[in-house]
Amino acid sequence: MTDQPRKTLRLNMESPQDRDVQTMAILVRSIEARHCASWMYNHLKILAAPQILYRRNDNLYCDAVVIQHDGKAPREEKLGTFRLAGMTAVKSIARLALFWPHRDLANSRYGSILFVRDDE
Repeated sequence: MTDQPRKTLRLNMESPQDRDVQTMAILVRSIEARHCASWMYNHLKILAAPQILYRRNDNLYCDAVVIQHDGKAPREEKLGTFRLAGMTAVKSIARLALFWPHRDLANSRYGSILFVRDDE
């Protein structure tokens, strides 16, 4: 026998739709409270200020101002688009989120807007 740990198989009983609903609920709370949120996306830890939740082509998306990528500030401040299906470990952070005033809600990419931050 070897001293290596035994490999185990873990089943994820959560459907992708359930995960999207949970992620959306956390992001809506963050937007309402004007707080930041953190998540893993493409193996990067993201800290961002969510601004808009919307549905396009039967997929859910969040546009957010990225504050940190893996603990480093981005080169430029801009609004990024994140597909909810790609987000994991989503948490609301009690840190005041930036408001992004340079957005065009009439843009066709925002198919069906579900929730939007409004600081006006």
